[in-house]
Amino acid sequence: MPIDQDQRVYFEIGDREDLTYEDKLREYRRLVDEYFQVAEYEEFCATSLPAAHELVVEYFASPEFDTLLVEEVRRVFPAHEHEEMVARHRGLVGAWVADQSPSTKK
Repeated sequence: MPIDQDQRVYFEIGDREDLTYEDKLREYRRLVDEYFQVAEYEEFCATSLPAAHELVVEYFASPEFDTLLVEEVRRVFPAHEHEEMVARHRGLVGAWVADQSPSTKK
């Protein structure tokens, strides 16, 4: 993979008058997908990491993660904010975990 994308290609697409705005967005997306090898990455995830999402959800719902969350809040925030920030971050993580439940997926 090259270290940097060729920005000229983006300007060439942007300057094309035969493309609609939506067509240009599609072309930009194609360039990005090629550069970041999106198809190859998605295949890797599907074949090598099929249970990763479930493992992550399980970890974020675990007492071990909660302990880490509390430790990090205490490390990062001043003492007078600990209780509020622990509650806030527990709520955010808990909401995300709940959203990952198969019953909430469409």
